[in-house]
Amino acid sequence: MGKEKTKAEKLAALKHPEIEKTMDEFRAWCVAERGRQTEVAELLGVKRASVNGWLKRTSNPAVRMFFEIRDFLKTQRERKK
Repeated sequence: MGKEKTKAEKLAALKHPEIEKTMDEFRAWCVAERGRQTEVAELLGVKRASVNGWLKRTSNPAVRMFFEIRDFLKTQRERKK
């Protein structure tokens, strides 16, 4: 069996420009909307603590959740038009 990755190594592995851009946009949306973490968590079907971890950059969403966040942001952008 291979060596298990540390939490820092797992987070570093997820550093991709598109992921960073999307998560930066997500953080900006949450700040602009007065940190509606509970509302966003309910919409995404996750715990508020998960959203809080993503915003603080102490954790990253799972791949499926990343796409959910991206779709959520797309919907928010379309609402503003």
